Amino acid sequence: MRIVTNESPAQSIYYTAPSTQILEEIQPYIEQYNEGKDAQDRMVRDMIPPRDNSLLLSFLPTLILLVVMGAFWWFMMKRLNASIGDGSKQMNFGKAKIKQMSDEKRKTTFADVAGADEEKEELREIVEFLKNPKKYNDLGARIPKGVLLVGPPGTGKTLLARAVAGEAGVPFF
Repeated sequence: MRIVTNESPAQSIYYTAPSTQILEEIQPYIEQYNEGKDAQDRMVRDMIPPRDNSLLLSFLPTLILLVVMGAFWWFMMKRLNASIGDGSKQMNFGKAKIKQMSDEKRKTTFADVAGADEEKEELREIVEFLKNPKKYNDLGARIPKGVLLVGPPGTGKTLLARAVAGEAGVPFF
Protein backbone atom coordinates (compact mmCIF):
# COMPACT_ATOMS: atom_id res chain seq x y z
CA MET A 1 0.00 0.00 0.00
CA ARG A 2 1.31 3.46 -0.80
CA ILE A 3 0.37 6.64 1.02
CA VAL A 4 1.02 9.93 -0.75
CA THR A 5 1.31 12.95 1.52
CA ASN A 6 -0.17 16.32 0.54
CA GLU A 7 2.94 18.26 1.48
CA SER A 8 5.12 16.66 -1.17
CA PRO A 9 3.63 14.46 -3.89
CA ALA A 10 7.06 13.04 -4.61
CA GLN A 11 7.29 11.77 -1.06
CA SER A 12 5.41 8.50 -0.65
CA ILE A 13 5.14 6.13 2.24
CA TYR A 14 4.94 2.44 1.44
CA TYR A 15 3.28 0.13 3.88
CA THR A 16 2.79 -3.62 3.77
CA ALA A 17 -0.52 -4.61 5.28
CA PRO A 18 -0.68 -7.98 7.00
CA SER A 19 -4.21 -8.43 5.72
CA THR A 20 -6.07 -6.70 2.91
CA GLN A 21 -9.43 -7.40 4.49
CA ILE A 22 -9.41 -4.17 6.51
CA LEU A 23 -8.72 -2.14 3.37
CA GLU A 24 -11.76 -3.69 1.72
CA GLU A 25 -13.89 -2.83 4.75
CA ILE A 26 -12.87 0.86 4.93
CA GLN A 27 -13.53 1.59 1.24
CA PRO A 28 -17.06 3.00 1.92
CA TYR A 29 -15.60 5.35 4.57
CA ILE A 30 -12.93 6.59 2.16
CA GLU A 31 -15.60 7.32 -0.47
CA GLN A 32 -17.70 9.17 2.13
CA TYR A 33 -14.64 11.24 3.15
CA ASN A 34 -13.82 12.14 -0.46
CA GLU A 35 -17.34 13.48 -1.28
CA GLY A 36 -17.18 17.15 -2.20
CA LYS A 37 -13.40 17.50 -1.84
CA ASP A 38 -10.91 18.73 -4.41
CA ALA A 39 -8.59 16.29 -6.13
CA GLN A 40 -5.74 17.63 -4.05
CA ASP A 41 -7.51 16.99 -0.73
CA ARG A 42 -8.91 13.59 -1.60
CA MET A 43 -7.70 10.43 0.13
CA VAL A 44 -6.20 8.07 -2.44
CA ARG A 45 -5.79 4.39 -1.91
CA ASP A 46 -3.24 2.81 -4.23
CA MET A 47 -2.97 -0.85 -3.46
CA ILE A 48 -1.31 -3.75 -5.31
CA PRO A 49 -3.28 -6.88 -4.52
CA PRO A 50 -1.24 -9.82 -3.33
CA ARG A 51 -0.72 -12.80 -5.60
CA ASP A 52 -3.22 -15.51 -4.92
CA ASN A 53 -1.05 -18.61 -4.81
CA SER A 54 -2.41 -19.79 -1.52
CA LEU A 55 -4.00 -22.86 -3.15
CA LEU A 56 -0.62 -24.08 -4.35
CA LEU A 57 1.00 -23.31 -1.01
CA SER A 58 -1.74 -25.14 0.87
CA PHE A 59 -1.29 -28.30 -1.23
CA LEU A 60 2.51 -28.23 -1.19
CA PRO A 61 3.00 -29.76 2.31
CA THR A 62 0.43 -32.44 1.55
CA LEU A 63 2.13 -33.22 -1.74
CA ILE A 64 5.55 -33.45 -0.07
CA LEU A 65 4.12 -35.74 2.61
CA LEU A 66 2.54 -38.00 -0.01
CA VAL A 67 5.81 -38.23 -1.94
CA VAL A 68 7.75 -39.10 1.22
CA MET A 69 5.16 -41.70 2.25
CA GLY A 70 5.12 -43.17 -1.26
CA ALA A 71 8.92 -43.44 -1.31
CA PHE A 72 8.87 -45.08 2.14
CA TRP A 73 6.17 -47.55 1.02
CA TRP A 74 8.09 -48.39 -2.18
CA PHE A 75 11.30 -48.95 -0.20
CA MET A 76 9.53 -51.22 2.32
CA MET A 77 7.82 -53.26 -0.42
CA LYS A 78 11.15 -53.65 -2.20
CA ARG A 79 12.77 -54.89 1.03
CA LEU A 80 9.85 -57.25 1.68
CA ASN A 81 10.02 -58.73 -1.81
CA ALA A 82 13.78 -59.09 -1.51
CA SER A 83 13.45 -60.92 1.80
CA ILE A 84 10.81 -63.29 0.39
CA GLY A 85 12.57 -63.86 -2.92
CA ASP A 86 16.18 -64.67 -3.66
CA GLY A 87 17.51 -61.13 -3.19
CA SER A 88 18.18 -61.18 0.55
CA LYS A 89 19.85 -63.61 2.89
CA GLN A 90 17.62 -62.77 5.86
CA MET A 91 14.85 -65.27 5.18
CA ASN A 92 16.71 -67.79 3.01
CA PHE A 93 17.99 -70.11 5.71
CA GLY A 94 15.75 -72.97 4.53
CA LYS A 95 16.29 -72.65 0.81
CA ALA A 96 18.97 -74.54 -1.10
CA LYS A 97 21.16 -72.61 -3.49
CA ILE A 98 21.52 -74.96 -6.46
CA LYS A 99 23.86 -73.89 -9.22
CA GLN A 100 23.27 -75.16 -12.71
CA MET A 101 26.54 -76.69 -13.75
CA SER A 102 27.59 -77.54 -17.25
CA ASP A 103 28.86 -81.00 -18.23
CA GLU A 104 32.42 -79.71 -18.25
CA LYS A 105 32.28 -78.96 -14.53
CA ARG A 106 30.97 -82.46 -13.62
CA LYS A 107 34.32 -84.06 -14.06
CA THR A 108 34.30 -86.29 -10.98
CA THR A 109 33.76 -89.94 -11.94
CA PHE A 110 34.45 -93.31 -10.33
CA ALA A 111 37.82 -93.32 -12.12
CA ASP A 112 38.84 -90.33 -9.95
CA VAL A 113 38.20 -92.34 -6.75
CA ALA A 114 41.17 -94.49 -5.77
CA GLY A 115 40.39 -97.74 -3.96
CA ALA A 116 36.95 -98.42 -2.43
CA ASP A 117 36.16 -100.96 -5.19
CA GLU A 118 33.33 -102.66 -3.26
CA GLU A 119 31.66 -99.35 -2.47
CA LYS A 120 31.94 -98.25 -6.09
CA GLU A 121 30.26 -101.47 -7.25
CA GLU A 122 27.33 -100.89 -4.88
CA LEU A 123 27.04 -97.26 -5.91
CA ARG A 124 26.98 -98.20 -9.63
CA GLU A 125 23.46 -99.61 -9.09
CA ILE A 126 22.35 -96.24 -7.67
CA VAL A 127 23.90 -94.48 -10.65
CA GLU A 128 22.00 -96.83 -12.96
CA PHE A 129 18.78 -96.02 -11.09
CA LEU A 130 19.43 -92.27 -11.35
CA LYS A 131 20.00 -92.62 -15.10
CA ASN A 132 16.99 -94.89 -15.78
CA PRO A 133 14.47 -94.95 -12.90
CA LYS A 134 11.65 -96.34 -15.10
CA LYS A 135 13.46 -99.67 -15.48
CA TYR A 136 13.57 -100.18 -11.71
CA ASN A 137 10.00 -98.94 -11.18
CA ASP A 138 8.74 -101.49 -13.74
CA LEU A 139 10.47 -104.26 -11.74
CA GLY A 140 8.66 -103.05 -8.59
CA ALA A 141 11.75 -101.76 -6.78
CA ARG A 142 11.31 -99.13 -4.11
CA ILE A 143 12.83 -95.73 -4.73
CA PRO A 144 15.73 -95.08 -2.33
CA LYS A 145 15.43 -91.93 -0.23
CA GLY A 146 19.19 -91.53 -0.07
CA VAL A 147 22.50 -93.20 0.58
CA LEU A 148 24.34 -92.98 3.88
CA LEU A 149 28.12 -93.06 3.55
CA VAL A 150 29.76 -93.78 6.90
CA GLY A 151 33.43 -93.58 7.77
CA PRO A 152 36.10 -91.54 9.49
CA PRO A 153 37.03 -88.12 8.13
CA GLY A 154 39.24 -88.03 5.07
CA THR A 155 38.26 -91.43 3.63
CA GLY A 156 36.59 -90.03 0.47
CA LYS A 157 32.89 -90.04 1.31
CA THR A 158 32.30 -86.68 -0.36
CA LEU A 159 34.41 -87.70 -3.35
CA LEU A 160 32.27 -90.84 -3.76
CA ALA A 161 29.10 -88.75 -3.56
CA ARG A 162 30.45 -86.34 -6.18
CA ALA A 163 31.41 -89.29 -8.37
CA VAL A 164 27.86 -90.71 -8.13
CA ALA A 165 26.40 -87.34 -9.16
CA GLY A 166 28.97 -86.97 -11.93
CA GLU A 167 28.33 -90.45 -13.36
CA ALA A 168 24.55 -90.02 -13.20
CA GLY A 169 24.62 -86.50 -14.65
CA VAL A 170 22.65 -84.99 -11.77
CA PRO A 171 23.56 -81.95 -9.66
CA PHE A 172 25.61 -82.46 -6.52
CA PHE A 173 24.63 -80.35 -3.53
